[in-house]
Amino acid sequence: SHLVEAMEEFIRLTNHQLEQKEGLTILEGEAGTGKNWLVDYYAHLTERPVFRFTCSESREAQEFKYLLEYDAERGTYRIASSVIEALRTPGAILVLDEVTTTRPEVLKELNSLFDYSRTIYFGENHISQKAGPGVLIIGLMNPEYYMGVKPLAETVRDRGLTMRLEYPPLEARDEEGKTTYRPDEALMLRRFIPELADLSSEEFRLIWEAQVNQTRTPAAAELLTSERADRLDQMKELL
Repeated sequence: SHLVEAMEEFIRLTNHQLEQKEGLTILEGEAGTGKNWLVDYYAHLTERPVFRFTCSESREAQEFKYLLEYDAERGTYRIASSVIEALRTPGAILVLDEVTTTRPEVLKELNSLFDYSRTIYFGENHISQKAGPGVLIIGLMNPEYYMGVKPLAETVRDRGLTMRLEYPPLEARDEEGKTTYRPDEALMLRRFIPELADLSSEEFRLIWEAQVNQTRTPAAAELLTSERADRLDQMKELL
């Protein structure tokens, strides 16, 4: 399926990063194509903790390293950012969300994190933080025509491998050349529909094939109520 193919490609790129011990994996795709889902599911399969840092045009370089907090007794003090927390956690996944909204001059200061040194430098007293063993760095980005998105700096793109995520295809052709409809995107939507949310992935596939592609089976007949049939028809039209 589309999701399996995407996961296989993602694993290939992350394995390359782990083997080389440098670079980053960049996921580029429209909103809703499953960039975050892919990372979260991979993290679940590999039992890795995920740390997210949301980028934006207003972010300064120091915010990738530490945040400022205030306490009446202590005054103003620093706490480590989620970036630093991820680098300190062996096997963690650091997700730089909407990485291309960061100003190029700010992102450039992170070049050392993406190269062989895998280190962030604080620029004072020679303080630095090196990525722990097995840490993965993932950058998520929307296409350049989205509002606020800037071209990814060449110094960053050259250090990474990019994977393009598309919306799951809907139409397909069977062996006889007949048009059929794939359930990939419908599988992601089903959990928001009360009549379908309690079905397993396999059960949903059965009733999708029965109602949408007219491939009837006894097992599907037991699951396919009139309410579910109506919802499947509506999903097909929506998609």
